[in-house]
Amino acid sequence: MSQLSHSLILCGFPSSGKSRIGRRAARILGVPFVDTDEYLNMQHHQTVQELYQADPQRFRDLEHEAACAVSAFAPCVISTGGGMLTFERNADVLRSAGWILLIDRPFPLIWTSLQRHPERPLIRGKSMEDVREMYNRRMEIYQRVCDLVIPNDQSPEACARLVVSSIPSLPAVFPRRLQNS
Repeated sequence: MSQLSHSLILCGFPSSGKSRIGRRAARILGVPFVDTDEYLNMQHHQTVQELYQADPQRFRDLEHEAACAVSAFAPCVISTGGGMLTFERNADVLRSAGWILLIDRPFPLIWTSLQRHPERPLIRGKSMEDVREMYNRRMEIYQRVCDLVIPNDQSPEACARLVVSSIPSLPAVFPRRLQNS
């Protein structure tokens, strides 16, 4: 039987480990795992990079539709795209479905991971300082919308166990958010 009464929504900067940690946490909890980027890929038969490059505003609208769709799922672990929760309308929708957890990975580790994928629009043509500025701006937003910060400075398995072990501390936070939705 699942320990979840509401979904766990993981947010964070790209390459923070949301999907890797989310898959492991879902396995531990015995609930489905949903990655909003994979959901968009399946729904539109294009990668998120292709969708974004074709029309950034349309991509953000599709991303909002995905947030609405996954927020209606039975309790599960949801990994969001790196920019999804930087838009209040997405945060509002997802907040109504469960707890938002920020996967907080130190920037140097994120930068190293991003360097392995130079095709990503996020870093194409950008310096490390440009990406660090974006990281800092987004972290302020993530911290404002999240219910709990989960440090990702250890193995994905250990971080997933930390996500799962944080569940008992969340009910005191979630009802307040639910009443405001």
